[in-house]
Amino acid sequence: MSKVDGEADIYSMTTEGFAVTNLTHDKSVGMRADSEPAWSPDGQWIAFQRTDTKAPGTRLFVVRSNGAGLRALAPSSNLAASDMHPNWSPDGQNIVFSSNRTGHFELYMVKGPGIVAQRTTTVPSQLTFTKPGVDNLEPAWAPDGKSIAFVRKQWSTWGGIPSLPTESIYVLMLNSTITHPTYRLTDPGPGKSDCQPAWSGDSLRLAFESDRAGTE
Repeated sequence: MSKVDGEADIYSMTTEGFAVTNLTHDKSVGMRADSEPAWSPDGQWIAFQRTDTKAPGTRLFVVRSNGAGLRALAPSSNLAASDMHPNWSPDGQNIVFSSNRTGHFELYMVKGPGIVAQRTTTVPSQLTFTKPGVDNLEPAWAPDGKSIAFVRKQWSTWGGIPSLPTESIYVLMLNSTITHPTYRLTDPGPGKSDCQPAWSGDSLRLAFESDRAGTE
């Protein structure tokens, strides 16, 4: 993402830093911000989130790697909702994302643009089911396709007054016989944050950011 032309757009370039291409450019300036690009495994599409600077809410979009075919992904009837953090399945058929379309952030899955026809509207499947006040964020699909790591943000209370939130890494097991099979992987301590999980290529380890040592 870059604001080099005055608008936050999604760009692509070669690994040598050449052939920089603006994929989401239009005539608007200061009206929107595109961010969080995620490239499909086959290299054909980029998913990203678009925030309207004049209205609430964030939407997911996809665009082809040459800048064509820009369109919204999984639109919601809740215009104030925020759909965020798109992440592709290893086979490129699905996209997992976080959304507060029901009032707080849960994880959802939707078919990728290469699977769904141009004019077809897809309804996302809800993957997590938590109580209000708990947010599920920053999903990361494991390379083996069997699980999704994510951040669960929870507010603890003391005498009925909410305290600082704690963010921990959780894992959602896919294709499990257990209903909503999630388990907690890290516990940074009250008011601390473990976030931005990233898988190793063999799906056996996770790197993540944390302030448990006092700094990020």
